[in-house]
Amino acid sequence: MSIAFKGANHFIPLEKAKKLKKKFKEKKGQLINPGIKVQDVIPDSETFDRAAIDRLLALPGCVGIRIYTGMDDEDKLHSILVGVNDKGEDLIIPSNTVGLTAENDGVVVEDAVRCPPHCPTDSEIDS
Repeated sequence: MSIAFKGANHFIPLEKAKKLKKKFKEKKGQLINPGIKVQDVIPDSETFDRAAIDRLLALPGCVGIRIYTGMDDEDKLHSILVGVNDKGEDLIIPSNTVGLTAENDGVVVEDAVRCPPHCPTDSEIDS
């Protein structure tokens, strides 16, 4: 069974990216339940180190990256990245290969730099 994204282009023009980001910024506040008083629940962006992405793509059989949305104890959303094989299955990094000793069998990529508070100062998409 092949995965749906195989062969897809995935690229969009910069102007479309700007339009998508602008609409998100305009409507972001409407997505948050007024009962949740936490600031920065939904990030404007998250930045991941290249080494983390390269490590995902280097997993045997990895043909892409899947992004899950998770939530921490402060109700803030986070992106969780995993490698994906050609059957659409998640690929998990063995914890012993990245120098971690974990109680579980593997690790995934999540610990991004969130905006806010750490936002790009000169972004063509988020201007």
